[in-house]
Amino acid sequence: MQRLTVTERVRWSDVDFAGIVFYGSYIRFLEIAEEELFRTTLKMTSMELYDKFNIWLPRVQIQCDFRSSAELDDLLEVDIWVKRFGKKSITLQFETHKKGDSRLIFEASTTVASMDRATKKGTWMPDEIADKLAPYVTEWARPR
Repeated sequence: MQRLTVTERVRWSDVDFAGIVFYGSYIRFLEIAEEELFRTTLKMTSMELYDKFNIWLPRVQIQCDFRSSAELDDLLEVDIWVKRFGKKSITLQFETHKKGDSRLIFEASTTVASMDRATKKGTWMPDEIADKLAPYVTEWARPR
């Protein structure tokens, strides 16, 4: 199973008055990693993905564990992989640490559901997405 690592600097807009990353700002780091995973594996942006398959991928669950703090100007590495690929959803797993430091700062998982754009109902996750994400998947919850 592969992981994709995305590097991003902590910005002024990410921190509170003490210069420590505000907990809600970590969601931005997750979104960047998710976007890069799709861009790298599917060779398209999220909007291109939505248009091609006529779906949306809304987040239906986010789970976060904070281990230590990050501060203004820290260079963070976010590892992302697919924890579970289901029939109508994907659970993405993330681990974040400072570049050059193996100590875990933040870990999270998000679940996105495949939703038909016209009907707003759940729909089967396209096979092409499953095929392209396969090297990053640790658990399959659908026929392969």
